[in-house]
Amino acid sequence: MSRTYYFKTEYCVDFIGMQETLEMIFNCDSEFIENPVSFYMLEPSEGEKEAALFYIEGKSAQGVRVSNKEGYIIVKMSPLCNYSDYELAGAFLNIEVGFLKTQIIGEDGSTIVFNDFFSDKNIQKLREEDAKSVLAELKTNESEKVQISGVFRKVNFDQEMIQGLLRYENEPAELVNAFDKIMHHLQYEISEHNTNTPEAEEIHSKDSETEKEDNYQYHGNHWDCVLKNPEAELLPLVSESIEKGILYGNEICHYTLDEKLHGVAAIIEYNKGDSDSPIVIRDVIAKNKENKNVFVSGYPVIKTEDCISLKISEIQEWENGLEGWITGELPDGRTLTFFDADFAIMKDKYEVGRAYNFHLGAFAYFAKEPESKGFKFEGQQAIDFRAKLGEAPEYDEDGNVKPVEFSTESLCAFFQGSHAPDEAEFISTVEEVKSVEALGKKFWTFDVIYRSEEDDGIKIPTFVLQSEENESIQKATQLEGLLWLTGYAVS
Repeated sequence: MSRTYYFKTEYCVDFIGMQETLEMIFNCDSEFIENPVSFYMLEPSEGEKEAALFYIEGKSAQGVRVSNKEGYIIVKMSPLCNYSDYELAGAFLNIEVGFLKTQIIGEDGSTIVFNDFFSDKNIQKLREEDAKSVLAELKTNESEKVQISGVFRKVNFDQEMIQGLLRYENEPAELVNAFDKIMHHLQYEISEHNTNTPEAEEIHSKDSETEKEDNYQYHGNHWDCVLKNPEAELLPLVSESIEKGILYGNEICHYTLDEKLHGVAAIIEYNKGDSDSPIVIRDVIAKNKENKNVFVSGYPVIKTEDCISLKISEIQEWENGLEGWITGELPDGRTLTFFDADFAIMKDKYEVGRAYNFHLGAFAYFAKEPESKGFKFEGQQAIDFRAKLGEAPEYDEDGNVKPVEFSTESLCAFFQGSHAPDEAEFISTVEEVKSVEALGKKFWTFDVIYRSEEDDGIKIPTFVLQSEENESIQKATQLEGLLWLTGYAVS
């Protein structure tokens, strides 16, 4: 379910870099693009030299995949690309064709006439065909969700959403509009995106995949979750934790301190004198080649009695060999990736494919009530929607058609992949928000629900540092935000 276009040149083009491509677009007075264009690098497929996803800020549903393969520059569009995505693809084709003196070759090998193909009438026709194809696939997967990629996150179409879309089965134009609303809502409205993250880089940002991964391997912003003034508070707290902490565990393993070593690694735990503290500090200490203790890393950890069974599907070790991410699979096939607080003393005990019980918790960088509580159909769309239900339109006292509103107040969503591997965007109904103290600070704590079709989902205890800005969340029934997942194996 995709549309792929090839740039075929008269010359041998071995490689056109993404930065050069961007510069061509931004130095050209394009009639197609009025809004900012951003991109982030993708893992190249077999035979590709480089690949990236380009998107129009705040508008694109799925963006446009651009890559280089076997002498061709390839632009690929997915089945729920919206009009903005077609605008962007058109700009690429228009600029590149003029620059490289090429012709556009379609999937069937025929030459594409630019003005005919990218006319409003043809774009609408293509989008209606794609929408019908997607709906047909949704219908054939009644027992499971169908996942469609978006610019920032994948969208799972469950049975409730599918039934709603089936109302437009014989109305392709309305079906396109419905898909557009769903994609836009889940890409842009349920939480505020930070497009400065390595997964959604602005143009002119570093575009090296290696550099992006390296940037994740630190705890700088994690301390913001527990300290109001990290610059002033961090060093004294870490010094105190090393001095007064107790040995949590140690293990002989391989690691790297400027050079590869094999020796004793230890973890020290500090609770600031409160044995019941729900948040502690863990410091990683290792021997250098002179057999002296070296402070490698320190980070906050959530301690909880609750545990979750996960079958390890991937272990990602950091460059120091003493920290890492664990990706585990739940019984229903969903996955979670988290920072393993005990990695230094557990990494050689883990086996991919084996299930372990983990204590899992999360720190929220921020949490707030969603600004958007739903979406609505207005005017003619409201009339058409009610007609499909066999209902007459409703009018207000001024004779205007009353909108048809859809609430998202009971929506629970959990997305990983738009930020660091161990971070997740969430929106969750909240049963209770409590105030607790830890490390001399006050936190709000609540459960983030990772919903499942089979049950009520798992509950991840989440903590957010109290501040004047988030004081109102104690009365919230729904919260959204960005969190950092930590965990450790049950001993």
